[in-house]
Amino acid sequence: MSNTPSKPRRLLRHKETAAILDVSPRTLWSLANSGQIVQIRFGTSGRTVRYDPDDIEAWISAHKRRGGRPA
Repeated sequence: MSNTPSKPRRLLRHKETAAILDVSPRTLWSLANSGQIVQIRFGTSGRTVRYDPDDIEAWISAHKRRGGRPA
Protein backbone atom coordinates (compact mmCIF):
# COMPACT_ATOMS: atom_id res chain seq x y z
CA MET A 1 0.00 0.00 0.00
CA SER A 2 1.41 3.39 -0.98
CA ASN A 3 1.55 6.49 1.21
CA THR A 4 1.07 8.85 -1.72
CA PRO A 5 -2.02 11.01 -1.32
CA SER A 6 -4.81 10.41 -3.79
CA LYS A 7 -5.28 12.96 -6.55
CA PRO A 8 -8.09 15.38 -5.72
CA ARG A 9 -11.24 14.88 -7.74
CA ARG A 10 -11.93 17.60 -10.31
CA LEU A 11 -15.43 19.01 -10.10
CA LEU A 12 -17.18 20.20 -13.24
CA ARG A 13 -18.35 23.74 -13.90
CA HIS A 14 -21.88 24.47 -15.05
CA LYS A 15 -21.07 24.94 -18.75
CA GLU A 16 -18.87 21.84 -18.82
CA THR A 17 -21.65 19.75 -17.32
CA ALA A 18 -24.24 21.13 -19.74
CA ALA A 19 -21.91 20.28 -22.63
CA ILE A 20 -21.39 16.72 -21.36
CA LEU A 21 -25.16 16.22 -21.15
CA ASP A 22 -25.69 18.04 -24.47
CA VAL A 23 -28.30 20.33 -22.94
CA SER A 24 -28.43 24.09 -22.59
CA PRO A 25 -27.10 25.68 -19.41
CA ARG A 26 -30.69 26.78 -18.68
CA THR A 27 -31.95 23.19 -18.89
CA LEU A 28 -29.17 22.10 -16.53
CA TRP A 29 -30.23 24.81 -14.05
CA SER A 30 -33.80 23.50 -14.23
CA LEU A 31 -32.69 19.92 -13.63
CA ALA A 32 -30.47 20.95 -10.72
CA ASN A 33 -33.00 23.31 -9.13
CA SER A 34 -35.68 20.60 -9.25
CA GLY A 35 -33.31 18.21 -7.47
CA GLN A 36 -32.90 15.82 -10.39
CA ILE A 37 -29.16 16.51 -10.65
CA VAL A 38 -27.02 17.00 -7.55
CA GLN A 39 -25.16 20.31 -7.19
CA ILE A 40 -22.27 21.18 -4.91
CA ARG A 41 -22.60 24.77 -3.69
CA PHE A 42 -19.91 26.63 -1.81
CA GLY A 43 -18.44 30.07 -1.27
CA THR A 44 -19.58 32.78 1.08
CA SER A 45 -23.00 33.10 -0.53
CA GLY A 46 -23.25 29.57 -1.92
CA ARG A 47 -23.30 30.96 -5.43
CA THR A 48 -20.38 28.89 -6.69
CA VAL A 49 -21.79 25.69 -8.16
CA ARG A 50 -19.95 22.58 -9.28
CA TYR A 51 -20.98 19.08 -10.28
CA ASP A 52 -19.34 15.78 -9.31
CA PRO A 53 -18.60 13.69 -12.43
CA ASP A 54 -19.71 10.55 -10.54
CA ASP A 55 -23.13 12.14 -9.86
CA ILE A 56 -23.48 13.06 -13.52
CA GLU A 57 -22.57 9.51 -14.60
CA ALA A 58 -25.11 8.10 -12.12
CA TRP A 59 -27.81 10.44 -13.47
CA ILE A 60 -27.04 9.35 -17.04
CA SER A 61 -27.18 5.66 -16.06
CA ALA A 62 -30.48 6.14 -14.24
CA HIS A 63 -32.03 7.73 -17.34
CA LYS A 64 -30.91 5.20 -19.93
CA ARG A 65 -33.68 3.42 -21.78
CA ARG A 66 -33.75 0.76 -24.42
CA GLY A 67 -35.28 1.55 -27.77
CA GLY A 68 -38.80 0.57 -28.66
CA ARG A 69 -42.23 1.64 -27.64
CA PRO A 70 -43.46 1.59 -24.08
CA ALA A 71 -45.65 -1.40 -23.20
